[in-house]
Amino acid sequence: MPVILKIVITLFCIGVICSLIYLAVEKYTIEEGFEEREKELKSLIKLRKKQMKGKDIDEAELKSVLNRCQHDLDKDHHIRFHKLFTRVDEIADSNDEIDEKIEKMLAVEADLQLLILTHNRKMGSKWYAFILSVVVVWSLIYWAVLPAINFLFLSTKESSVLEE
Repeated sequence: MPVILKIVITLFCIGVICSLIYLAVEKYTIEEGFEEREKELKSLIKLRKKQMKGKDIDEAELKSVLNRCQHDLDKDHHIRFHKLFTRVDEIADSNDEIDEKIEKMLAVEADLQLLILTHNRKMGSKWYAFILSVVVVWSLIYWAVLPAINFLFLSTKESSVLEE
């Protein structure tokens, strides 16, 4: 079998199979609207911290951010974001001292960062799946598929050619 044919078959199979595996893993790991919920919750935390420190904030902006966060949570019921949103509201409405409120708000920010890190790791798994599938598919093609094709092409020749 010509070398160029082996290369074309290998590249075609790797391209098709690995792309399908990558897309399947991406579809499994993707969370629709994650970035929007993250952005809204970060802006809510930022506004609440400003409010706790006694700085002037725009009440209309705060209400707008609260409404957007509530709308995002009502839309898809993401439990971890809902817990963080509830904690932010509870901290803002509590009668604790300012230092304690800010400490609790920093803990919520740390939990949000952990949630983002977990999401990013989960999204990185599609690349691990792609690399693993390239190695497995290449191995199968090199040691199983190409020898089988080679055998099929050789076995279809006339017996006089095979005897020589």
